[in-house]
Amino acid sequence: KIETTEIDGRSVIKISQRAFYNNANLKTLIISEGVKEIGSGAFNNCPNLEYVKLPSTFVKILISGSS
Repeated sequence: KIETTEIDGRSVIKISQRAFYNNANLKTLIISEGVKEIGSGAFNNCPNLEYVKLPSTFVKILISGSS
């Protein structure tokens, strides 16, 4: 059961498309330095997601049909 997720930016540069899709348990997301991109729909249907912290390295969120 995932309620809080922290991603270590040292090894992760992208969060994949639909990575956390339909995760009703996800409440907090802290993305560390190094992550530059979030794939399309990565957090769709996460109704309890209340807090997201993005790093200064963050560049873009992909939307369906974009590149």
